[in-house]
Amino acid sequence: MKSLAQTAVLAAASLFALAPASAAFLTLTPPNPPFAPFTGIDIGNSQIGVQIFADSTFTIDSAGIDFNPFGNVTPGPDTTGLDVFIYAIDNFGTAGLNNLGTRGALLATGSLGIVGALGPQGTPTAFYDVAVDFTFIAGNSYMVQFNTTPDGWGQGATAHNEVTFFGFNTPDPSFVVGPVTVLDGAFNADSASENFAHIRLNTAAPVPEPATALLIGLPLLAVGAIRRRRSR
Repeated sequence: MKSLAQTAVLAAASLFALAPASAAFLTLTPPNPPFAPFTGIDIGNSQIGVQIFADSTFTIDSAGIDFNPFGNVTPGPDTTGLDVFIYAIDNFGTAGLNNLGTRGALLATGSLGIVGALGPQGTPTAFYDVAVDFTFIAGNSYMVQFNTTPDGWGQGATAHNEVTFFGFNTPDPSFVVGPVTVLDGAFNADSASENFAHIRLNTAAPVPEPATALLIGLPLLAVGAIRRRRSR
């Protein structure tokens, strides 16, 4: 006959299987073809990113962009930070490349410090993720954009922060990644752009379900019950 402690452990193990999944990245990589990646430089002090439509409600705790912050052409560090901006899109029309509306209110922002270092152009790009807590609501459209500090993405002889882009011209269709439909690129306040940056969203770990709460509490209940039995 199983002891109370053994029963509690078995119950906890069965509940563990019901625990929610951990967080995961939604990398907004389009199909190739028709989209082909390329590296862009000399973008200037601009906010760049994507326009998306939330097909279902989901929450993120960070957002990242694929770039090389060390592609300077002058000695010494340059890029010291990366900022993310999430905007509403007002007057949203049909899901697609036309009638996307205009950039609306700033809904969330976050910053990441980067230790600058001299690096040659052509250094492989990588994702840099910025902490930002935000919930995308189903049926709404958003702009997710990035910029670097102190002088933006670089221009002329200052900095050349290389960014991974994908071409997005009028004939290209939108595409879906998980709960997201990627509609178009986003350049400053423009409602459409011929290119979009390579971005990923880190979906936040779900709130623990009742099963998870029980998983934490059952062993404590078992210990209390054993102590009561021994004290009799």
